[in-house]
Amino acid sequence: MRGAAKMNALRSAVVVAGALAFGYLTVRVGFKSFIEEAQLEQQRQEAILQSQSSAAAAETEVSFGDSFQSDDGENISDGSDHKL
Repeated sequence: MRGAAKMNALRSAVVVAGALAFGYLTVRVGFKSFIEEAQLEQQRQEAILQSQSSAAAAETEVSFGDSFQSDDGENISDGSDHKL
């Protein structure tokens, strides 16, 4: 009797796994056009965000030189030859 119970449990597990796979494929095929459209929209928005962030980074980029300007407008050199 114990062997039959294991067989029934295994059979049930296979049927459930098959039903889940069939359901997944049904949803994928049924909503394929909507899924593709959503993926394209997501890629478009990511490209927009990336271009906005790179433009913002270019605007806020600061260059540090070897000289600094004092309050009276004179350039003050730190005397070093290295660059950051």
